[in-house]
This record gives sequence, structure tokens and C-alpha cells, in this order.
Amino acid sequence: MRSQRSKSLVIDACVACDTGPITAPSPIRTFLTTMKDDTRHMLVMTKAIGSEWDRHASPWTRKWRVSMYSQRRVYRPSLKSDDILRIKIEDKTSKERDLDEMLKDLHLIDAAMATDRSIVSLDENARVPFAAVSDGVGELRNIVWVNPAKENERPVEWLLDGAPAEEERLLHRYLTQMR
Repeated sequence: MRSQRSKSLVIDACVACDTGPITAPSPIRTFLTTMKDDTRHMLVMTKAIGSEWDRHASPWTRKWRVSMYSQRRVYRPSLKSDDILRIKIEDKTSKERDLDEMLKDLHLIDAAMATDRSIVSLDENARVPFAAVSDGVGELRNIVWVNPAKENERPVEWLLDGAPAEEERLLHRYLTQMR
């Protein structure tokens, strides 16, 4: 374990359902196993996130989640959605499809803002529009978003280093890095 620093991480249910077959190597299983075994990071589990996990989690990630609970590493904040943030996002979004993607995952942003501002998700269809409006919606600028399946994002190293809010991982930087 390289870092003793612990963060509360919002992990999208899409991560829980995409671990692949047990017999094959999986970057997502590696990420989650590293989080559980080699760090002290906490899993953020709001009611909305928990409901999604209940519907979509694979058998492997169900066991992983139970293990996180047994280690007392699940943080269950009770949150209300931020209506002002929603209005700001609606005002800055011109494409209906992008707005739908963001509103579908706004509960992740709410949870991240209430904790350590870090999201782990495979959902690029939400990440891109959130990044696109982040300069106009200040609350989104400093949200860290890590895709555990993207090797070039070095997700396991990020975990082991204490899940820092590195500039290149912030939403407001994402689109400039894609160019």
C-alpha cells in the first residue's frame, strides 16, 4: 500500500455490472480488488446508488460490496438532489440527449459533491456532457472522474496513490485532453 490516505469514492453501478467472466482478467475486478485489499478507501452508497447496484451488480461485485460492508468501509450519506445545480446544467445544455445522460447520473454528482468529489464510472456518455458544461457550471469543475477500464487513466495507480484530485482527472479538463 503506497498511501494511507483514504477517500470516499462514488462508484457507478455500471462498474458493478461489467466485471466480465471470472476466468478472464478484468481491469474492473483488478480496480475493485485493489480498492478493497490495498487501500482504505470508502465506497459511497446513497439510496439511489444502492438501488442501482441492487438491480445491476454481478455476483462477483455483490460479494465485493458485502466485503466492503463487513470491513465497515461503506459510507451511506443521505442526500437530497440539488435543484439549483440541475437548473444550471439545464441552462448550459443545448442537446436533449446530453441533458438526459446527465440527469440520469446527476445522483452521482450529488454524492460526489457531498463526499470527496470523486466518481468512478465507465459511462463516457455522461462524462463527456458533464465535462462540456463544467466551465459554465462551477460545481462540476473540480469533480474527479476516473474510468477504471481505461488503462491510460492509470486507475489502479490513482487508487494506490490516495485517489488524489489531479488536474488531468478533473471534469473541466477532460475534453481538452481528448483533442
